[in-house]
Amino acid sequence: MLTSLFFGALSGSEPATVAAVGGIMIPTMRRGGYDNAFSNAVNTSAGCLGVLIPPSIPLIIYGTTAGVSVGDLFIAGIVPEVLVGVALMVTAYVIARRRDYAASAERASWAETFAALRRAGHALMVPVIVLGGIYGGIMTPTEAGASAVAYALLAETFFLKSMTLAKLWDALRSASMTMARSCS
Repeated sequence: MLTSLFFGALSGSEPATVAAVGGIMIPTMRRGGYDNAFSNAVNTSAGCLGVLIPPSIPLIIYGTTAGVSVGDLFIAGIVPEVLVGVALMVTAYVIARRRDYAASAERASWAETFAALRRAGHALMVPVIVLGGIYGGIMTPTEAGASAVAYALLAETFFLKSMTLAKLWDALRSASMTMARSCS
């Protein structure tokens, strides 16, 4: 659920969140012993959070069409987003405990958790750029999205030194496919 919250903050698109996060999490949950129905339900309900969290595409369309401030809509969405997110996480946790899914899960140590956070530092800057830029009044949602893409590309190329032309091509192709699926 938390992953979908972060991805929704980046994409603003419900279908893109479900496709991207579900493509990774559903197979992982199935390998961890979760049944298909629960894995799918958790990921699709979590993907719906993208509608509430900025830069929400439906909020942008509504604000533009109705003549309402998109920034005000984004600010108004914070409390419902947090409440719905917490409610979904608690619900998934309770169901997982009742069905004894957590018993088979392997937990990471604190050292492993902090090491993973350290490795993810550049990636965790993307929501800071997007949300900080929008709420700080520095950028529009579109500019924040473009800035986040530019930052991610620079981070992959220069900081992490993991971007190649082949990987760039694959990322562009994958993004195009995800966008095409979300538009159909």
